[in-house]
Amino acid sequence: MLNRRNNPCRGNIEKRGENVWRIRIFLGTDADGKQLYHRETVRGTKKAAQTRLTELLRELDTGGYVEPTKLTLGEFLERWLRDYVEPKLKPTTVSRYTSIAKQHLIPALGHIPLAKLRPADLQRYYAEAERSGRLDGRGRSLSPATIRKHHVVIHRALEIAVKWGLVARNVADAVEPPEIRREKFDVWTAEEVNTFLTAIADHRMMPLYATAIMTGMRRGELFGLRWSDVDLDEGWIYVRNTRVIVDGKVSEGDPKTEAAERRIAIADRLVSILRKHRAAMAKEKLLMGERYHDSGFVFCHYDGRPANPSNVTKRQFPELIKKAGVKRIRFHDLRHTHATLLLQAGVHPKVVSERLGHSSIRITMDTYSHVLPSVQREAADAFERLIAPKSKAL
Repeated sequence: MLNRRNNPCRGNIEKRGENVWRIRIFLGTDADGKQLYHRETVRGTKKAAQTRLTELLRELDTGGYVEPTKLTLGEFLERWLRDYVEPKLKPTTVSRYTSIAKQHLIPALGHIPLAKLRPADLQRYYAEAERSGRLDGRGRSLSPATIRKHHVVIHRALEIAVKWGLVARNVADAVEPPEIRREKFDVWTAEEVNTFLTAIADHRMMPLYATAIMTGMRRGELFGLRWSDVDLDEGWIYVRNTRVIVDGKVSEGDPKTEAAERRIAIADRLVSILRKHRAAMAKEKLLMGERYHDSGFVFCHYDGRPANPSNVTKRQFPELIKKAGVKRIRFHDLRHTHATLLLQAGVHPKVVSERLGHSSIRITMDTYSHVLPSVQREAADAFERLIAPKSKAL
């Protein structure tokens, strides 16, 4: 146990070269009376070294000081992935975090001792990634949205490092990732929606596309939807399950967030479409007999086997767009179409946010901010009509 009494010198700074400073702080004495010190090199101005010395002394006074180890950031990230991420998180999250850590963070920053990682190291990494890719020189420049995902990973990892007592603070708290530019996407007009659904009315998977457009559900949510989660009598769909592609394989699990697990109201038109679809599936089951695989999914192959989301949305969908003669968009843009049409119709953004399963209304407002000015204008005009005086003189 360390004894910090009789401190001969709490800490000092010594110049060791051009813009190189050596910090030394007194930690106390061990059981044999030997004086123990923490030494650290800071590159930069003397003010930066003084700031670091003050920070270390504050950690020492508040009990937040953690004795440095030789563990590197790369070694810690490997341990974090193995002992925390893989056992606790969803397969899709495990895959994403592993990819970011092993392909980007570890090659670029893994050599830095965990205890010596500084905000400046992360800030430099973000800047270099945005300019020219990873610090190791591999790969192209990364978008602000991608760099923010890297920030999420390193921040979450360092939170665990603090909990495990490996570092005193999460240095990612002091770093500002780049601002995300608004996602660009195309949407259909109401006329294009009706043109598309009419053109594919006889297609077996038309109910999938109708549900995507009329609910704004994510692809994984649609392909994870079971009949047990659909209430056609009351007109509700309950989002409780997802089927997504992870490393080329289909993985099933819970919705991505608490907000994503939700209840979505469906109108009479979609109820009618889904009733007909269920009746058609019952006939398929009867025709297939023992060869039918009763998976319980709403959208599946004619023999009941679960459909591959990528095959349907990346191959089939473009073909159906071409057949309908409407503007080409991504499957995910059906979700954007749903939100945009609702906002243009004057539906409150909070309701739209709940239907989409966003974790906060801010995400909805940021994503569809370009739609809101026209909605604001329509609201002003509507209010003027409500209070318009009967006399033309006013």
